[in-house]
Amino acid sequence: MKNFYFLEMNTRIQVEHGVTEKVTGIDIVKEQLLIVSGNKLTYSQEEIKISGYAIEARVYAENPLNSFIPVSGELVKIEFPKMEGSRIDTHLQLPHHLPAEYDALLAKLIGFGESREMAKKQLEFLLNNTVLLGLPNTIPFLVNLLNEKEYIENQISTDFIENNYNRFSYKLTEQFVEAQFFVQIFYLIYHFQLKKVIPDNVWLQIGNLKNTQSLIITINGTPQKVVCTNYGEKINVVAGNKQVLVEKFWFKPG
Repeated sequence: MKNFYFLEMNTRIQVEHGVTEKVTGIDIVKEQLLIVSGNKLTYSQEEIKISGYAIEARVYAENPLNSFIPVSGELVKIEFPKMEGSRIDTHLQLPHHLPAEYDALLAKLIGFGESREMAKKQLEFLLNNTVLLGLPNTIPFLVNLLNEKEYIENQISTDFIENNYNRFSYKLTEQFVEAQFFVQIFYLIYHFQLKKVIPDNVWLQIGNLKNTQSLIITINGTPQKVVCTNYGEKINVVAGNKQVLVEKFWFKPG
């Protein structure tokens, strides 16, 4: 005789119920409401068929670079992408203040497809095109996780993140530094193209000098000089020891 052991028993609906709903096409919440109202289940077990793959990512207001410590504060911009077959569950709308007293869950993003790889690619698209500005969140970590060799080969366990946290932290730190650099680039190009600041010095208003502007941009308390030079079809941007030549660019209102 075999013994059965329950690590956890929840008689409530699970956070991941959206995954089950995607692969079965059954609205589990609706079924629960029907049952509690005294109705019978709409489906028999034999009628429930599983089709396709679904992967859910929980997006939290947590700092992946600080042991996933929850954060609170204001979200200043919220945008979620639309993609056929996908699902996004969220309560967010502007203005939104996230208090420290409640769960830090911001959204659940679910990718769906005929294969695990297709579901993964759709989830990556959702994560990469979701905008949540104002608070640290787990989106960059989740994107990295989806592209780890162990995850791609389905060779992960419940202690995978804990055992590889230093590796994730290093990657995220490198990406953050790189992101800061590009923030400086685009801010300066925006300033250069749209603000059209005219210097007081007449010598800077004539000749080649008029095509060069510089700004001091402070990021995380560190001032950084960024120089932008316009060469017609191209703009050269220098920030610290890094340099980028922007060949084509355009701007839309706002």
